[in-house]
Order: sequence, then structure tokens, then C-alpha cells
Amino acid sequence: MGDIILSAGATLLNDYYYYTIRFIRNGFVPAKDMLLSTPDGIFTVNAIPELDEPANYWKLLCVKTDKIITT
Repeated sequence: MGDIILSAGATLLNDYYYYTIRFIRNGFVPAKDMLLSTPDGIFTVNAIPELDEPANYWKLLCVKTDKIITT
């Protein structure tokens, strides 16, 4: 996913990381169970809350995982 993410900011909420992510590609839609690689580790997207965000921004509720991303 690194090639499509422009910026990300995380907030820890209980045991979940709440990411606000800006995607470079117009029309990209993240999916539940998608893996997200960050400097803090690899996370699984658990929820995509329905929030009013500017274009190309998504809020993702993630949990840390032991899965490995392969390319």
C-alpha cells in the first residue's frame, strides 16, 4: 500500500489504531481485512467508519497483526 498512501496519522483508541489516511489515487477504496504497513508494524483494517471526510481521505480502525505482507 505504500505506493498509494500520501500521508497517515494514527491515534491509539483502546487496543485499536485509528488512522486518518490520504490516498494518492483518486477513487481508491480501502477494504475490511486489508493489511496496512506502517513504521509501527503491520495492521489489519477492522472497520471503515462512515464519516464525512474530504476527498481522498479515509479513517480506518486497525489492530496490530502478526501477518506478513508479501509482494
